[in-house]
Amino acid sequence: MDFTRIFDLIDFHLGRHPDEGGLYELTAPEHWDKTTIRNLAKNIKAYRALLLSQGLVKGDRIGILFHHATAGLLALDLAAMTEGIVPILIHDLTPGSDMRFISTDAH
Repeated sequence: MDFTRIFDLIDFHLGRHPDEGGLYELTAPEHWDKTTIRNLAKNIKAYRALLLSQGLVKGDRIGILFHHATAGLLALDLAAMTEGIVPILIHDLTPGSDMRFISTDAH
């Protein structure tokens, strides 16, 4: 299968091993939580519905302020891209002046 978009990987893996593999994230010292591809796909679908319910459409941009990368952040990022919405990721430790620049200059 040829992939042209990063979010195509989710359907590819969902059809082959939905409850295997997936993502692992460190949630506490020496504790890793697993998110299966099935759960990731479910979360992407929920975020897509949320974004669309807010009236966002292809070409719109959304700012996503985050502290560290999580499965939820990835799901939101992929949901936005799936709908053609441009996610602008901003780390919460980014200085305020840089946040202003990023949020106004992103296109």
